Amino acid sequence: MPGSHERDLGHAGRHVYQVHHRGGHDVNVHDSGEVAWKALNHIDPERDIQLTLGPVDQLEHASRLPNFGSKMGIDATRKWPTEGFTRAWPDEIVMDPEVKKKVDNLWTSLGLKPPGN
Repeated sequence: MPGSHERDLGHAGRHVYQVHHRGGHDVNVHDSGEVAWKALNHIDPERDIQLTLGPVDQLEHASRLPNFGSKMGIDATRKWPTEGFTRAWPDEIVMDPEVKKKVDNLWTSLGLKPPGN
């Protein structure tokens, strides 16, 4: 990936997460739902996902051969013009407080706990 992103996944383990803070936008890394939401909304699969074959940990039970398998890298960072992303990065959509209250009441009326509560 252009810019500051490293594409060599040769030493990436099965469960390696690296979270970068770029451009002044925070992600609460202690909230796995928020991390997943941001990551899955910040990718273009063709551009931001890389699959590679190579050595894996011998305890990797899902690999195609002992000590040899695949890895996946995902770049879910905000893209910059220097990386070929020329359109404006969209603002995060925030629900109007009145609408949020109506939706939260709907959850409650269905006997469900509103998300985040």
